[in-house]
Amino acid sequence: SGRNGCVRWEVTGDAFALGRTVFSQSEISGDIFFVGEEVRVEGKVGDDVRVLGGTVTIDGTISDDVVAVGSKVVVKPTALIEGSLYIIAEDAEIYGKVSGDAKVLASRFLLSGAVEGGLELWGEAEFKEPARIGGLTGRTCPPACAAWRGIIVDSLGIRPPGLLAVICRAQARAVS
Repeated sequence: SGRNGCVRWEVTGDAFALGRTVFSQSEISGDIFFVGEEVRVEGKVGDDVRVLGGTVTIDGTISDDVVAVGSKVVVKPTALIEGSLYIIAEDAEIYGKVSGDAKVLASRFLLSGAVEGGLELWGEAEFKEPARIGGLTGRTCPPACAAWRGIIVDSLGIRPPGLLAVICRAQARAVS
């Protein structure tokens, strides 16, 4: 911990870092918990990631869940989150792939990547190609470059919900 923290070596077990800038580009076999003004997670993490920062960037392979809290949270195009993703942020952007569910509380949300499970979103959303939710693409997903607030997107199509949330769920039945 200190002014800046950089993890560049292999870590067996869990890693904790606190600093103005916290950066990891190594392989960590366990969990990580990073706190900083700027937090960047690259490399491979063998378990959960919990990060708190002004700007949080995920650009590696995470074997389990990610919990990210910050002013801005970005999941880069080369990122792979094999578990679920939980975000609380002013701005949230997903360009990479989330294999599980994503639950996002953000004033502004952009999806240009893939959420293979369900998506629950509280806030304003924008979906850009090649956005994919629950493996669905095309007419069952929101149109590219569209801004949405308070809708449900699932295999039944796009419709207003009973509450201010976006809930995207892929259902087991085939989409016609």
